Amino acid sequence: MQFIIDHITGVVIAAIVVMIIAVTQFRSSESSIGAAQYAAAKTRMLDVAQYVEQDFTNIGSGVDTVANAIQSFDTVSAVKHFQFLGRIDIADPTVHTIRYQWEETGSAIVQGNTVPAYTVERRIDGTVSGTSPPTITDFRIDLMTGDSVAVTSANFPDTRIVAVWVTSVSPLGPNKTLEQTRWRKIFRPVNMTRTFFP
Repeated sequence: MQFIIDHITGVVIAAIVVMIIAVTQFRSSESSIGAAQYAAAKTRMLDVAQYVEQDFTNIGSGVDTVANAIQSFDTVSAVKHFQFLGRIDIADPTVHTIRYQWEETGSAIVQGNTVPAYTVERRIDGTVSGTSPPTITDFRIDLMTGDSVAVTSANFPDTRIVAVWVTSVSPLGPNKTLEQTRWRKIFRPVNMTRTFFP
């Protein structure tokens, strides 16, 4: 009888050990998937952020007057856009028309809810020079005066601050612990504070 009890106890202990190992492996695997999803989301978002950082810092560079630097800004149409003039390379004195446009091209699951997903395009003189994957769940630009008052189309020359928000989900699908990654930057383009550009 004692032999049977010892045998059952051994089987139960072995089952518990196997279950602990399985749970540890599962959690480790889930953690690795989460890290891969985070890395994929961050990489895709930073591709967009790299262009934004380069272009938005140089808004108005090489332009004669501040009044001509920002050409249009539309956040209500189906295809939203922000268009301005500036240089894209210090070595190139050419002033280019730079346009960022974004539109809803799909959807993503965030915290169990379906949200719009956008594709952001960067255009230089009308030619597409960069496109985000359709995993951007928020792309927002705010134009403000030096006192952080919103700028409208009637007062583009008063723009001193440009704030950009980018939020992206992983192209690998939703994750339990990290569903989105965010990037935010506030620009104060030095060229927008001048009245004449040499």
